[in-house]
Amino acid sequence: MEKGDVIQSRYKILSRQKTALIAQDLQTGQKCVIRSSRDFVDPQVIDQLQKIRHSCLPRLINMICGDEAADTLILEYLEGTSLAKMARDSGGKIALDVLLPILKQTVRLLDFIHSQGSVSLLHLDLKPEHILVNQQGDVCLIDFGAACIQSDDSSNQKAAAVAMTYGYGAPELHLGKPCPASDLYSLGVTALQLLSGRPLSEVVSYPISRLLPAQAKPIAPVLEKLRQLDPAQRYTTALDLAEDLDACQQPVQVSDQDNQACEQPCVDELICIWSDAAFGCELAAVLARQKSVLVIDADLLNPRADLLLGVRSDDASRVQPLSGLDLVLSESLDGEVDWSVFNSAMQKTCIPNLKLLSTSLGFAGYDNYSPATFCQVVSLARQSGQTVVALCSQSVFDAFTCCLLKLSSRVIIPMTGDTVALRQHKLAVDYLIERDFLDHERIGYVALAYDSSLDLSRGILEELSGGCLLGSVSQSPRRRKMRNGSVPYVSRLEKSIVQEYQSILNSLTCQPIKAVS
Repeated sequence: MEKGDVIQSRYKILSRQKTALIAQDLQTGQKCVIRSSRDFVDPQVIDQLQKIRHSCLPRLINMICGDEAADTLILEYLEGTSLAKMARDSGGKIALDVLLPILKQTVRLLDFIHSQGSVSLLHLDLKPEHILVNQQGDVCLIDFGAACIQSDDSSNQKAAAVAMTYGYGAPELHLGKPCPASDLYSLGVTALQLLSGRPLSEVVSYPISRLLPAQAKPIAPVLEKLRQLDPAQRYTTALDLAEDLDACQQPVQVSDQDNQACEQPCVDELICIWSDAAFGCELAAVLARQKSVLVIDADLLNPRADLLLGVRSDDASRVQPLSGLDLVLSESLDGEVDWSVFNSAMQKTCIPNLKLLSTSLGFAGYDNYSPATFCQVVSLARQSGQTVVALCSQSVFDAFTCCLLKLSSRVIIPMTGDTVALRQHKLAVDYLIERDFLDHERIGYVALAYDSSLDLSRGILEELSGGCLLGSVSQSPRRRKMRNGSVPYVSRLEKSIVQEYQSILNSLTCQPIKAVS
């Protein structure tokens, strides 16, 4: 459907917003939202939206039966400004004195939907874009596409894990076990992101004390409880949360010195290398000259970081049937990652200051490993005090790849310096941005094995990449010659290649990396 088209001689299309159409009801003059029933993972939610009577929730007002397996749904259009836009308009975050009343209203809305008679309606996709504040100051919830009715039937509940926005969703969703506490987890992550102004990848893994500005410290214990991975450790109901929010004191007065201290950037990062393990290992080797680095090889299609970095033969893991990432995941089948296992699984390499979590099982060994468990591994890695360089496959349908793309501080895409390669990667990037796994601000391209006499010029690559070109790494005959040797090439990078990687690292950090002699 295009703008200006009219459905059933009544609903005139005004615009499109992702999977929804914004239209005008020609009979009433009111705006409405048009969606397909296929957009809802649980058909019972559609029935519940038809019964709901609340001015701050979108009610189903009409349904047009389709010829195929989908119906067209007409929902109320709720006016308002999203919390995402409010944050953008105020410099990237929202002060506690502004956000706290909004959170209190949101919690009471959640209590309303969680207590619909004999059923509990779970939203399961709470995030700043789905919470609106209208002109009267009332808070509204929108987009129930990922919602489900809590029941013993796990089929629709497992589908909710696919429909949710990764990062905001609670870990138990990946196990097909949503509960009211799942919505409270998402609200906690949303609140923490809005108060801190930090990227979602940091919000879900960094200590809360390092994220919150000094004025927002009164709400820290509440957010700490909301962000617990185990739903049993969170608030049991929205009403319990409401009581603690009501008890939160107003923001305290702090000095400029305190403000500057809490605004210091976090030092640990997660850099995702999308699709080229050799580039990732070389970048990590240069970075390890300045700080401790942990490489996570999650490229199940082509795991080879152990060969590129040279795992030390005296490493204790060599006598175990499993090692590295395989060992951590196999010991975490209950969904909990043990720190001692994680710490012992890190493999030493021939590069000083650089450790590795490698994989060798491929797809066959990962049938029982959930993305939620892998995310816990990544979270522990970020808390280890090391800069994490994660290697993933190019497949946009690989769960581990999508996890890393969502959680990473920066995503680096190595490619050859030609139009075909750039177009191929941009198609994949656009696909993932549309599904909220990526955003343009975190992406950087690198021209790999670059030859200025054969490839596109740096200026053209910069323009075609939308200004996201981080640099280039030249072709190296030595790299090719040492590929099958006993000594990894990354341990003997040419000085000119090191300088190219150094330039890329400098463009990634707000505090430039020291020059390598």
